[in-house]
Amino acid sequence: MINTRIVVLKTVLVTWILCVFTFYLTLNINLLGADEIKEKTREKEKSKNEIVITVKGIKVIEGSIKIAIYNDERSFPKSGREYLTFSVPVTSKTVSCKIKNLPEGIYAIALYQDINGNNICDKNLFGIPVEPFGFSNNARVKLSPPKFSECSFDTVKTKMIVIKMIEK
Repeated sequence: MINTRIVVLKTVLVTWILCVFTFYLTLNINLLGADEIKEKTREKEKSKNEIVITVKGIKVIEGSIKIAIYNDERSFPKSGREYLTFSVPVTSKTVSCKIKNLPEGIYAIALYQDINGNNICDKNLFGIPVEPFGFSNNARVKLSPPKFSECSFDTVKTKMIVIKMIEK
């Protein structure tokens, strides 16, 4: 009977030691993974960029410039599918703004001047904007909006973007 108790105690002790060892091993593996995640986060923090957008050729000094930044060619230049949007009041014939902490990547910009303040790029019956508009790389507009590839830029290489307004 005493031998049976000793065997049971040894089994329990070995099981407990294995559980503790497994716990510490798992904890160390998780901590190593956490360090890798922290390092990747630091790298991403370093890779955040700052770009300056300058809009030229503004003829009417009123309203605001509605800027949409896209990071996906399938969503460009669809309203509601933007990566980032913001509005800059028109105070002169040239307006500039700075975008900070933009992650490294390929982007394209579409913008328009909302003269009447209705937050919509007003268009005629044929779908052509009646308010001034523009695209990054000053991409030309033919019968349809330019493609993402015509407007795209890399935040690593590009720090300043100048867009000339188009009026149709």
